Amino acid sequence: AVVDEGIMQLAGGKNPDPFAHFYAQRALDVISYDNFAFMFPHVGAARPLAGGGDDLGGASSFMRTEGIRRVKPVTFWSGVLDADQTGTVSHNVRLPDFQGALRIVAVGNKEKSFGVGAAMTRVRTPLVLTPTLPRFLALGDEIEIPLTLRNDTPAAGSFRIDASVTGPATLGTMPAPLTLEPGREDTVYLPLRCGMEEGKVTLSFTATGNGETATAGEELDQRSPLPVTRMMESTTLDAASGRIGAALPDTFLPGSVERMVRLSTRPLLRYSGHLENLLGYPYGCAEQTVSKAFPLLHFGALARELAPGRFNATGPAGLAQAAIRRLQTMQTPSGGYAFWPGGTEPDPWVSAYVCHFLLEAQLAGHTIPERMLESAFSYLESLANPEAGSSAQKIEQAAYALYVLAQGKRSNLGSQDYLRATFEKSLSGVARTLLAGAYLETSNQAAGFALLHASPAIDDKRRESGGNLGSGLRDRALIALILLKSVPDDPRLPELMTRLGSELGHGAWHSTQETSLAFMALGKYLAALDDSRPFAGTLTWAEGAQSFEETTLFMREDIRTLGALTLDKTPADRTVFATVLTSATPRADAYAPDSQGLEVEQTLLREDGQPLEGDSVRQGDLIIMRTRVRSTSGPVDNVVVQSLLPAGLEVENPRLATTERLDWMEEEAQLEGYQDLRDDRILVFTGLDANGWKTRHSVLRAVTPGRFTLPPVQAEAMYHPGLRAGGAMGIVTVTRDAPTP
Repeated sequence: AVVDEGIMQLAGGKNPDPFAHFYAQRALDVISYDNFAFMFPHVGAARPLAGGGDDLGGASSFMRTEGIRRVKPVTFWSGVLDADQTGTVSHNVRLPDFQGALRIVAVGNKEKSFGVGAAMTRVRTPLVLTPTLPRFLALGDEIEIPLTLRNDTPAAGSFRIDASVTGPATLGTMPAPLTLEPGREDTVYLPLRCGMEEGKVTLSFTATGNGETATAGEELDQRSPLPVTRMMESTTLDAASGRIGAALPDTFLPGSVERMVRLSTRPLLRYSGHLENLLGYPYGCAEQTVSKAFPLLHFGALARELAPGRFNATGPAGLAQAAIRRLQTMQTPSGGYAFWPGGTEPDPWVSAYVCHFLLEAQLAGHTIPERMLESAFSYLESLANPEAGSSAQKIEQAAYALYVLAQGKRSNLGSQDYLRATFEKSLSGVARTLLAGAYLETSNQAAGFALLHASPAIDDKRRESGGNLGSGLRDRALIALILLKSVPDDPRLPELMTRLGSELGHGAWHSTQETSLAFMALGKYLAALDDSRPFAGTLTWAEGAQSFEETTLFMREDIRTLGALTLDKTPADRTVFATVLTSATPRADAYAPDSQGLEVEQTLLREDGQPLEGDSVRQGDLIIMRTRVRSTSGPVDNVVVQSLLPAGLEVENPRLATTERLDWMEEEAQLEGYQDLRDDRILVFTGLDANGWKTRHSVLRAVTPGRFTLPPVQAEAMYHPGLRAGGAMGIVTVTRDAPTP
């Protein structure tokens, strides 16, 4: 292995030690069981997990650290190599632009012997060119790129710096040549103006002099300071021709518009936009991880056909297996699953949902660690016996737990009878169906059909931002899935499916769990209605057209038009299902702050707590970013607060905790929760009460001089999309010190 020594120092990395591994003390791994749950169904069954560190063994692949990547790290691993007859091994690596120390470590073994060796080497060049680039770019920003050149050649000299750019940005005037003595360095500034289109910007720099050449370069993402707007239109075209996509308003940047069209005779393809949105969902709690992977167990081939760019060489099966590994990082000592990696409190509904997915994945051929399932079963058993008088939420959790246990051949008949006898009259529609499904899984047809005799009541006004994440759509989809599995000829299914199709077909986005369950239910139901007859036609838009021969699936990506889309098809009477997905960036002058049940504020302050003077700060100074959010619609769970950063600022400390408070900070309620720190934003996942503002302070440093857009802070309830807020936009200028004469 060859690794940057700086990375090893920051991460506290130690060299591998085979002796410590093979001769380490091991915890006794014993699992105990009892049958109390069968004898006394009102007593919850629970057990502690065995000791040891294996439970978080897979966490390192997914845990996010506070640091974020500016350049490609130097990390190489050779794999297993064979030594020659003299015991020598050779391995070559190609280094990126790098100056510094490398740690080289080798572990070897022969039969029962093993050992480890380490060495250090330094990498340096006579001429070193170091650009200080922001981690990303934003539309319309004006940047002065610091370029530092160091002369480590034996003699003084004059050095010329050149640069080039590709992508939606332009460079200003090149700096004059630098004269440097040996061992000295100097910094010049190169202007860069970002265009008004998103994309990749590739910068290349070259310094020449004294017979030496130094190069450096970087590829940066250029994004809008406003979030991309995604829209979906679904159409069923029975006539020979018709409009399948509406014209867009002029509130979007013309160069940012991308439209994708999918046409098929398969009814399920009408809802393909929801699958695409699900696969691209940007967050990854336990529920979202499951919801993204669940449909792939049944519709993996379709997903790969529709969105090949979402998968690597391992395809949908690899994505599902990665989801299983990620879920291991969220399993708590109780066996249940926390909402986020590293959490210690299991979420009852999410735990049942995860276990439901794991069982389906196992049936689909995926490998599930035995202890992962066994400990989850033990946790679900502890949910199966709610006390008399329990809330509807706990009763639903118990019903889901019993259904999943029955699917896993761990039926708890005593608890099923207890739940039915104690709560039958107060069971919600989804709880009644889940309990009926548990009975039917254990071939107790009489009890199952008795529960299903009355149509499950569905509350379309239900909308939970936390708890069991319930909604009318989610409950209807889950009920449909259970009926499709246990009673596929149930006469209520056509009405359920018509309603599900209507809700998914009107173009609105839904929560991840709603989308996942509804898509699976519709997919299983519509499988028998697929039409394999081909069609041909012409897709037309203002700037062009494309004709296609007979096919059962036509897809066209990257249509850049604000105008309407129309389709002419043959045969004229062939029903075609059309989906148009549109992504576009709003124009800055068309943006306005909004508040729908939530309110947000974001302010940049000096270190002393005072507002910036003229929205200006000097390069190298620290800035406090104060973010405030509150709910105006009562308590709301699972709110994501997104703070996009200006390109010239970088995070120094993402959160000033109570022990790090500055003197001027007032005592106020803190905005706490799971944090995800990315190159260009800080994400906080939290819950809000109705008691006023929650505040969070983050420390930023002004790194790159220039004039930058300050993006608006955004907040949204992930399971109640109607609750959202957007703050105001602004400008921040980072100035640099004048050079010393």
